[in-house]
Amino acid sequence: MGLIKLSLKAHISVFIFLLIVFAFQFEVIKPTETLLLPLDVLDADRASYFFLPHGVKVLIGFLLGLVSLPAVFLAQVVGALLHFDMEPSIALLAAAFGTIAVYVPVLLLNYMLAQPLGGSVPAKHHQIGYFRVYLALVVMSTFLHATLHSAVFHYENSISLPFKYLVGDVVGASFVFGVALLFRHYIAKKLVEMSRG
Repeated sequence: MGLIKLSLKAHISVFIFLLIVFAFQFEVIKPTETLLLPLDVLDADRASYFFLPHGVKVLIGFLLGLVSLPAVFLAQVVGALLHFDMEPSIALLAAAFGTIAVYVPVLLLNYMLAQPLGGSVPAKHHQIGYFRVYLALVVMSTFLHATLHSAVFHYENSISLPFKYLVGDVVGASFVFGVALLFRHYIAKKLVEMSRG
């Protein structure tokens, strides 16, 4: 794949898709968690044990590379403003940290795999396999995401907040990867269409 060029339509599609995932997270998954888990387990409003948006962001970064960064960042800002009672400055900071948590590991993996830094991670066939590369991306991005967001939302005074971010991000990313495997032919077709404009 290498460096992919995305059309405006493709950027808008990524933006809208991520907003839909955020809406699903906060309108379906979060209320379901609240019903199923005791309140003492869910003592932090912003943490989920099944956080799909991080998994989707990681998959987008994995497949599209840095070219998808603007759409992902904007979707996070809008998602934070729509689903949290958050100051715009905090929404921008949270979105910046969420974006950094995905794209710094993408850059690092591309560097370690001797690929174009801005390209998609699976740009070449690797002996270690796409799953292992994706797993490394998930682990790096999850630790970075949990650390950065725990720093932003430290006022919630929950010692378990970083743990909840770690668990939620890993579970969400694993689920997203499983779904992506089921629909890999469709995703490959869409990636080819997106790269053509």
